[in-house]
Amino acid sequence: DALRIVQNAIRDRGAYGVKIYPPSGYRPIENDIPARESPRFAGEQWDARYTIGGQPIAASELDARLKAVLDWCVDNDVPVFAHCNHRELEARKGYGVHHADPKWWDKCLESDPPRTNKLRLCFAHAGGAAVWVGVGEHDDGGQRIMRLCRKYPNVYVEFGIHDEVVEPENRARFVHIVGKELDRPVAPGEYALGSKIMYGTDWY
Repeated sequence: DALRIVQNAIRDRGAYGVKIYPPSGYRPIENDIPARESPRFAGEQWDARYTIGGQPIAASELDARLKAVLDWCVDNDVPVFAHCNHRELEARKGYGVHHADPKWWDKCLESDPPRTNKLRLCFAHAGGAAVWVGVGEHDDGGQRIMRLCRKYPNVYVEFGIHDEVVEPENRARFVHIVGKELDRPVAPGEYALGSKIMYGTDWY
């Protein structure tokens, strides 16, 4: 019922956009459903996420459901806000790394350029603090997000929850890194990163 819930929220409930949250256990394309775990709570959680009418769904079905939501967002010019950080609020340990990597959005955007060029997509948390502040892991996520922002007309990046910047040394590093990226010459056919940055209300 994901699409119906989204449609109802946008049309009748005053919502303005859609939040896609891969650490819950899914990705926008090429889903890979993990094996069911045996502990009771983990098993019940898996059943709630990956079954319909008591029957397990195929990864291709999950792909189709995500595509239906994204296609509807394109057709109705509804913005999509995608969680893109490896370490926060995972439904199960490892889901962030397994599902939230921006490489899956890269594949999604490449899958149908005439349509995906119209998708208004914002990467929440900018792929984590590694590339922006120089602390943590998975800095390739931030680099990939920058490439996608420069490549696609409607792809944006949002900074939020980067509490690392409360430390003066980290804050100076952040300013240096972002400043360097903003000063980088814009190649033909690219979009300026400076026109693609948003700040969440939880930005420090």
